Amino acid sequence: MTRKAPRDRLCRPVSLWPSSDQAAWAKSKEPAGPFDPRNAGSSWSPATWRKTAAGNGFFLTWLDGRGELDPEASAAQRVTRERLTAYLEFLKKRNLGHTIHNRIQELGNAMRILAPDRDWSWIGRAASRLRAEAVPAREKLSRLRPLDELIAAGLALMDFAETEPDFSPRRRAILYRDGLMITFLGFNPIRLRNFANVRLPEHLRENCTVLAIPASEIKGRRRPHEAWIAELLKQKLARYLQHHRLVLLTLRPRKEAHIDHLWVSAEGTPLSEEGIYRRVAKATARSGTRIGPHLFRSCAATTIAIRAPKDIHVITPVLDHSGRRVGERYYNMAGSIEAARAYTKAVDSRRCDKE
Repeated sequence: MTRKAPRDRLCRPVSLWPSSDQAAWAKSKEPAGPFDPRNAGSSWSPATWRKTAAGNGFFLTWLDGRGELDPEASAAQRVTRERLTAYLEFLKKRNLGHTIHNRIQELGNAMRILAPDRDWSWIGRAASRLRAEAVPAREKLSRLRPLDELIAAGLALMDFAETEPDFSPRRRAILYRDGLMITFLGFNPIRLRNFANVRLPEHLRENCTVLAIPASEIKGRRRPHEAWIAELLKQKLARYLQHHRLVLLTLRPRKEAHIDHLWVSAEGTPLSEEGIYRRVAKATARSGTRIGPHLFRSCAATTIAIRAPKDIHVITPVLDHSGRRVGERYYNMAGSIEAARAYTKAVDSRRCDKE
């Protein structure tokens, strides 16, 4: 069985790009004066810069593997329609779902930085068509769960962590943290990047009464995210902060400075996005369907659409979306779910009548 190479080995870092690309990339990140023209990345978040760099890095690795990476060629000479057609076919063989159009979109954004004098809108249009045609890597409709069910699963895991007599303090703290993460995401389905970066007291303010994330850290930088912490969640947070988080912090290496991250790993260090994804997915699987942090957002939108269709408009601010179309999509999805339930109920009823 052929194993895929690790992701970082497939993505060429900026330090190994052709010199002309490195120079253009560095210049675009220099602070611009009030009278200087704005470049394509002037409003990008650090995460967008990283994703865009990765988009060009993956393409360069692919070119190099074909023996077509000319370090003397300009970025504009390197990216042609013929090459992108071949690159797309390569992506389709290795990737699923939205990863394909993301790679094309990221490369298009990179070209707006590396060769700003050229029109790269054709790459953006292609990425949009690919996005519309994308089939999710995993069909998520069947995995959606009501938010109250997920919150209950998190509460149950926290109770289990505190009542099981044979657990060590470390094991107890890890399970409590995992249950708290599920409950936290149930009440506040924020993006994984923001969730992993929650810090004390920067983001949890007023004695953990308010979750406040500045606009500069929100995708698109449109507006800040502020939400009241539910009383039940506040009580569980207090227990974690006063006891279980302290247990985990005692495990941190001496070289680690003060840690203000809310989520602490089993080694006493800040829990990474990847680590959070793994732990949340594993913890939710204990009570049924395995669900990653991002799917909590879909669960939230669908729950609102089914339980409170008149309040469908709240999906946009709760999930920090830019428009209402996403909310309307989940409203339609909720209608499909309800229709399927009604159909199944009718079929079961007729089957029971015949029996």
